[in-house]
Amino acid sequence: MKILSAVLLFALACMSLGQAENRELRREMERFYDRWDQAIENGSFMNLVEPDFYQVNKQGHRVALGGFEDQMRAMTRGYNSANTTVMHVREGYNESIAWIKTTYSWGNGKTLTQRIAHTLRRTPSGWKVYYSQILPDNETWGPPPSR
Repeated sequence: MKILSAVLLFALACMSLGQAENRELRREMERFYDRWDQAIENGSFMNLVEPDFYQVNKQGHRVALGGFEDQMRAMTRGYNSANTTVMHVREGYNESIAWIKTTYSWGNGKTLTQRIAHTLRRTPSGWKVYYSQILPDNETWGPPPSR
């Protein structure tokens, strides 16, 4: 019975991964990340994160809200732009997970691309990020879906 239960649980998990994305949620996330890029560029990105926000980097180290703000302000000093592509979304009751790829570029021709999974919470003022996980560089995603 335990083996049958394990097989059923595995099958359900696989089926959920194969489900089609909610198109409206994808559009909401794409609009959110357009605002996210603009907020990074104008320095107002903290308006799009929750007070209980924290981030986990590739090495597994946890960074709380204040540390994240310091890192972002230092990283974006003197840069030209941020461009985020929504790779995949999953929905929950009042939260969603967005797998994104963000490329930052500086005037000296340097760029940095990060792969990130954000967990977002729906609030009265719109979506806000409360958890961020920086993903390995070799994470394999297919090409982004056409808009």
